[in-house]
Formats: sequence, C-alpha cells, structure tokens
Amino acid sequence: MYITALSSVNNYVKSIDMQNKWQQKKQSGDFSAGSIKSVNEWVEEQKSKLNNSDDKNNDKVLTGIRSKLTCGSRLTPSEMSYLQRKDPIAYAQALDVEAERAAYIRELKKCRTKEEVQRFRMSHAAKALTTVNNVMNDPHIPQEKKLSAVMSEQQKMSAIEKETADFVKSGDYAALPTEREKLKAEKDMEKAKSEEKRCKDADRKAKEQENKPAAKDEKSTAKRHEEKPKMTKEQAENTPEARKVRRAKAKAAYEESRDKYAQELISAHSESRSKKA
Repeated sequence: MYITALSSVNNYVKSIDMQNKWQQKKQSGDFSAGSIKSVNEWVEEQKSKLNNSDDKNNDKVLTGIRSKLTCGSRLTPSEMSYLQRKDPIAYAQALDVEAERAAYIRELKKCRTKEEVQRFRMSHAAKALTTVNNVMNDPHIPQEKKLSAVMSEQQKMSAIEKETADFVKSGDYAALPTEREKLKAEKDMEKAKSEEKRCKDADRKAKEQENKPAAKDEKSTAKRHEEKPKMTKEQAENTPEARKVRRAKAKAAYEESRDKYAQELISAHSESRSKKA
C-alpha cells in the first residue's frame, strides 16, 4: 500500500511540475519542447547563471553539508556550526528545514490510519510545490532570491520524504490500520453491541414468560435461554483490526499529550522570563 501511495504522490508532484512548465510557456510565449524545465532543471540553470561556483564551493566540507541538506539528511551540531560561520543564509534555511521537519514528525506520529499518513504527506508536497510554482513564476522576485527560496523548499521536501521513509522502515506505518480496517472494527463493535442487546432482550422476555404459567412454553423458553451473540463486545475488541485501531488511537493520544505538555512548558518558561525582565 505504501508503494501505491508513493506512486500517487509522485504522480501529483509530476502534475504540479507540468502545471509549472505550462506557466513558463505562457509567460515566455515560447511553446517549443525545449522551452520548459522541471524544478530541478531550473535550479541547476539558475545556479549556473548566478555563477554559484564561487569560493564557497571550493570548500569540500561546505559542499558536503549542502549535499546532505539537498538529500534531506540531518546535520550534526558541528556541521550546523560550520554552516553558520561559512554561509549564514544557508544556515538560516537549514534552521527552517529542521523546524519544518520537527513539526512534520510530530503530526506524522498522530496519524491514525495509513491513508491519513498519505494525505498528510500529500498536503505537505502540495504546499511546497505551490510555493515553488509561485516563486518561480513571480517576475518581481530577483533570480537570486528565487533560487534561494526554491532550494529551501526542495530541502524541506527532501527532509519530509526522508522522515516519511524512516517512519515506514520503523514499522510504525505497518502498525497503522487502513481506513477499511478501521471501518470494519467499528462495524464489528456495533454488531456485537446489537447482538448482545438482542440476546439480553430475548433472555428478559423468556424470564417474563416463565412468570406466566398459563402461557409457559418450556421448549421455546429453553431455546431462548440458549441464544448467544454471534460476536461479543470482547471478541469485537480483540479482532486484528480493532487491536490496530486501539494502538493507533493510544499512540496518537500520547503524542498529543506530549505536545500539549511541551507547549505548557514553553509558555511557563516564557512567562517566567517576562516576569524577570
């Protein structure tokens, strides 16, 4: 299922990229095949135009750090410190990427179904690609700033893709139910409750009948007493689907409580600093 989701997201990315190419065509008035470029092609072209092969690119350490950012990998504290000294602009972008990564991970862990993960990932891809599209096609933004903004969004997308892949590898994704499984668990529980109610009602009626000697039908009464629900609530709660749903719900609740606690600590710290000031 994850492969299917990955394909759908990739297809979406391609569709946004095609929309961007069409915008380029309309703006330039050149509708030839060679006149349109993908985001990656555009970035490489802008790097070349802006003579980005300056002294910084002769720094192998800095080049390696930039490669890690492009791939969505985390930087070590020493790499962040080095980037801060050598390229403050890239350092600021790296901080933005890490903030985006942290927020994404927090929300990713709150997802309760596989489809919810896919939709969440898709919404982030859409947001980033829309930003890229708007920046690339805005004639009022200088090319150097365009390049910086687009590269920043690319780095965020790469970080999100890496975190999603890590989430899948960890087994957390596999542990989530699908929405079909969630629906089945809910239907099983409704059916079990209905069955138990039906049996209790039958038992109550049988007991009432026992208290009416004139209308007593021993055979019918015995049959009613033998009636049992086809699925009890306990059985419904312990189906594979129900266990998946329960674990996902508990995990999401735990992550939400952690977020709330963290926010309370931050607020308390801020208030404390304000009072001291």
